[in-house]
Amino acid sequence: EPGHLAYGPYATDWPGTTLVADFRLLIDVRDDRTEVVATIEVYDQSLDEIVSQQDIRRADFRVANRYQNFTLSFDMAERAGHSMETRVYWHDISALRIDRVTVRMP
Repeated sequence: EPGHLAYGPYATDWPGTTLVADFRLLIDVRDDRTEVVATIEVYDQSLDEIVSQQDIRRADFRVANRYQNFTLSFDMAERAGHSMETRVYWHDISALRIDRVTVRMP
């Protein structure tokens, strides 16, 4: 069933500036269909608020069965010390794998 494939780490040490989350994902079949296979998000658990999100479509992948980074920028202004997480929501349309999520300065 659809749901979150990954979420966390409930980090409270991200600085109050603009950051980038790199979601490293793999899909089983790549073609030109525009169906949404996943939604990547940065979530502020302290405020119960989605800070940034992006739908990932099958056609967004360059090739099948090879990991690819999807980058999501977000602003941490006024959020320093909040419990933050990155999330990958799976829409139950394809086989999808997550290698890792990395949060960094742009």
